[in-house]
Amino acid sequence: MGYQILLQKVAALNFVSDESRADAMIKSVLGQFASRMTEEHAQKFTADLPEPLDYEKLRGHQAYVSSISLDQFITNVSEQFDIRQEQVQTLVSTIFHTIKVDILKEKSSFWQQWLPSDWAVVIKDA
Repeated sequence: MGYQILLQKVAALNFVSDESRADAMIKSVLGQFASRMTEEHAQKFTADLPEPLDYEKLRGHQAYVSSISLDQFITNVSEQFDIRQEQVQTLVSTIFHTIKVDILKEKSSFWQQWLPSDWAVVIKDA
């Protein structure tokens, strides 16, 4: 149920053409986000997410923590999905707001302690 809510909210964005694209965008954003955490923290982060957003899907294939900056992350998503950087910010905000409000509720604040401050702001402001 939780993933369907997230999928619907992302698919409703005016620059997302369908649920298949929304699914790819969600997994890309959350996968890169989980890559900024240690393995232990990524496992804790993904443990509360709805299927199919599990650790193996989002981070399991990566052997190390990514040092990608927030700006590079935004550029990567922009290029991957051929959307403007402002649209990436809307996408990220929609994903994290939905996770915080509709899926995890009060459990979301712990993410901030495991991320660089610029990444933590993304979650706090969503």
